[in-house]
Amino acid sequence: MNLNIYIDKKYYKSDSIVNGRIAGKFFETLSKNIFNQSYSYWKKLHDLTGSHEHPLEHGERNIYSTLAVAVNKISPIHLSEWSFNQTDCEHMDKNRRIDIWCLYKDGEAGNPINYFIELKKGWYNLNEKTQENFDKRVSEDIKSLVGQIRTIKKISPQWESFDDVFLGLTIIYGYYRDGEEYYDEAQIRENIYKDIDKRNNMQLITATWTLPEKMIIHGKKSKCRFICIAGIVLSNKR
Repeated sequence: MNLNIYIDKKYYKSDSIVNGRIAGKFFETLSKNIFNQSYSYWKKLHDLTGSHEHPLEHGERNIYSTLAVAVNKISPIHLSEWSFNQTDCEHMDKNRRIDIWCLYKDGEAGNPINYFIELKKGWYNLNEKTQENFDKRVSEDIKSLVGQIRTIKKISPQWESFDDVFLGLTIIYGYYRDGEEYYDEAQIRENIYKDIDKRNNMQLITATWTLPEKMIIHGKKSKCRFICIAGIVLSNKR
């Protein structure tokens, strides 16, 4: 089945960061792989059991397997929960784990690219009664993710002859219940962009999967119209 996936590069200035175009293409392929793997999970499970469960409904740690499958289709060189330690960086006072590390083919300068990927999951009720509550939820999640990838960049080993790209992913599960949907994915993207620190050369790129009307994945009382993956890309300034 061809999924209805839209890649939004409105806020992504690929030429302002090192390996920006390559990182943008990496995100686009990765997000499509995640959505296709998720659909295969949903369809096979539904065929076998009649369940409407979807893997992206679950929390961060439960989604690691879906993310790993998606990464593996790009490069077989990857590890989950990979850690920096004191031997990697002399300024560290404790270990720091990365959700997914992946080594990708040559970057702009001919060096392999280390992708350090952090994952977050957000559930957003799209017909919350006040916009203030909605904005607060999005802001808290994004600021947490931004802080994580900024810290990882600061303590990363920075091996010679390798390039580094730091990628924060947040999977946004937009659902609504008891009435009409009030917010859409465009408004969520606007909120995310507002919470990214532009001084750190962070770039935003998003992928949105609009679900078929007959595809039930959340339950009888709540419905999900779309799932969005927002990618926050951090690399050296060009």
